[in-house]
Amino acid sequence: MNYFANVRKPPPFPRWNDLYFDVSPQDSDLWLVLYSEAKNISRALASHILFLRGSGARLIKDNRWGYVMRPDIQPGGFESPEHWRELSQKLLDPWQSVVVRLLKFLRDIHDYTQATKTAVRA
Repeated sequence: MNYFANVRKPPPFPRWNDLYFDVSPQDSDLWLVLYSEAKNISRALASHILFLRGSGARLIKDNRWGYVMRPDIQPGGFESPEHWRELSQKLLDPWQSVVVRLLKFLRDIHDYTQATKTAVRA
């Protein structure tokens, strides 16, 4: 007898598919790390990150925050800086401290990876 036959399973979580890779391949690996780490914290946060990237966000290195998310303003994506601000605030503000930690974590990973590559070449 299967006691769990009537238990609803959660819907499958979307796999990482960088919908903005063709436009911005240089930061795709960073988005994958950000998404994966966010998914370990919250499915909602990971979904928000997936949505923002797919809509045209880029990760830009920043000395203070590690990385920052910036929009590409374009048809079919973010219509204006105000549109970006409205969506990013709605989706990310509840997670602000977590997102800041994750963006600094990305910098640490990137710096470590670059240092390792340099050391291997030497």
